[in-house]
Amino acid sequence: MYFKDIIAPEDTKVLLHQMYQSNRIAHALFFAGPSGYGGLPLAIAYARMLLSDKKDLSADLKIDKLQHPDLHFSFPSAPTEKIKRATTSIDFLSQWREFLHQYPYGNLFNWLEYIEIENKQVQIGVEEAQHIIKSLQIKSYEGGYKVLIMWMPERLHLAAANKLLKILEEPPEKTVFLLVGEQEESLLPTLGSRMQIIRLKPLFLSQMQTLLQQRHGLSEKQALLISKRSEGQWGKALDLLKQTEESEFEVFFIQWMRNAFMARKKPMALKALIEWSEAVHHWGREHQKQFLDYALYIFRQALLSNYEMEPINFNPLNSEKFNWKAFSKHVQGENIQDIFRDIHRASKDIERNAYAKIVFLDLSIHIIGYLHQKNGSPPR
Repeated sequence: MYFKDIIAPEDTKVLLHQMYQSNRIAHALFFAGPSGYGGLPLAIAYARMLLSDKKDLSADLKIDKLQHPDLHFSFPSAPTEKIKRATTSIDFLSQWREFLHQYPYGNLFNWLEYIEIENKQVQIGVEEAQHIIKSLQIKSYEGGYKVLIMWMPERLHLAAANKLLKILEEPPEKTVFLLVGEQEESLLPTLGSRMQIIRLKPLFLSQMQTLLQQRHGLSEKQALLISKRSEGQWGKALDLLKQTEESEFEVFFIQWMRNAFMARKKPMALKALIEWSEAVHHWGREHQKQFLDYALYIFRQALLSNYEMEPINFNPLNSEKFNWKAFSKHVQGENIQDIFRDIHRASKDIERNAYAKIVFLDLSIHIIGYLHQKNGSPPR
């Protein structure tokens, strides 16, 4: 990956170029922001600058294949049906290389789907930390820098993080740590204090729309819909282009809202919500969290539509059978904070491994109350 090929704000690329050209090589950088902002491709491109050898072009070829001997990777994992005794990233290295080539802007959900892990709390464990320390204490194979790219360091087990503190504070000569994560606040403070933080930025809406039209031949309206939904994340935009997950989420969201509106008058609708919660319960944890993110987006767009802060004809849903205008009238300043708070709380509960059926049913009961705070015609 080269900087010129990466979809990310130019100022971040310029900063990394300046650091390299001025020989101000920080021994540890943390790229902070959602995966779709391009942190992982930026880290790999920066590693290329450190590891490239102008006299030996084979170094670039090795980096292209992600097989340079001085380029190390660490990422969350867990045993799977195919790899039952996995303990470190080395066990998944071939799958990881394939994943990066296919999903350079991929998120944790994409990775878990790729290695077929469901309902497991993946982590970077103690054995992984021991392997990292051992690998980086060995002299560089090519005689230059050694680079470790750690993806999702917020998944570090506490004991593993503590083991890495010393090598982060006193790294071997010409050793660079590039950590790429989504949640800066979830990083162990003692780790964060030992590195320079680069806070990644989203793409502007107009940039995203232009790129989608130019690179994927979308119409102006299609590009606008995806740009709004992706919230500045190129990786999210690529996911939305596939449409499969989006269609599934839309179907489940419409079912959810219809039953929520009918629940006060028709007891059968409450039974349908119980069945709906049961269906969502069987999804994987990351899939459930993605759906809740999607719900937040739809409610946000409904609020904007209700207060005419969006074009009157803008409807983020593809279904023509769902009355978007009638639904939006029930999403108001009086209830939106409660809706957002409860959805965020449900996402946190899912993250903590709560029983999903109860979480989604409880959320549904609260949503019923919020949507009926004021009278109006429910969507059909």
